[in-house]
Amino acid sequence: WRVVLGQYDILGLISVFTIQLKLVMKALVTEVEGAGDKVQWDKPVSKDLRNRFLGILQQLLLLKKTQFPRCVVPPGRDLDEKPGLLMLADGSQSAFCALAYLRTKMKDGSYQCRLIAGKTRVAPSKKISVPRMELMAALTAVRLAKTVQEGLRCEIGNRWFCTDNSA
Repeated sequence: WRVVLGQYDILGLISVFTIQLKLVMKALVTEVEGAGDKVQWDKPVSKDLRNRFLGILQQLLLLKKTQFPRCVVPPGRDLDEKPGLLMLADGSQSAFCALAYLRTKMKDGSYQCRLIAGKTRVAPSKKISVPRMELMAALTAVRLAKTVQEGLRCEIGNRWFCTDNSA
């Protein structure tokens, strides 16, 4: 738990990795022994959970080398067009997420997208359908877009909200 709660990521830029840690912790809490009883705190965890946890820790070590630009609006942008806010949302049986990107048109006509923020949540213990999880992800994206737009110092043009749910 110390490793999971020790990750300080206020903007959610490494939420892709922290959600994996949270999913391992959820699996640990719900893990059962052969007789159907929950595993006691003083018993060793299963090899599968241990290997998943160690794999994520290895990824976190590589993550130390990852850098994000401090300026979300890149230099050399087209000053005639306002940046757009691109929101991506997705849900599954185990978790859901929302990511915010700033899409900026450059002077040469190309576009640059920069990750601004992310939110992830582990699915509750009670079974919820995938369409419901997709809906929760979309709601999280709308709330995150509002927070991001209030926090940015630049004026936003278009806002796009994308999900992959067809149900």
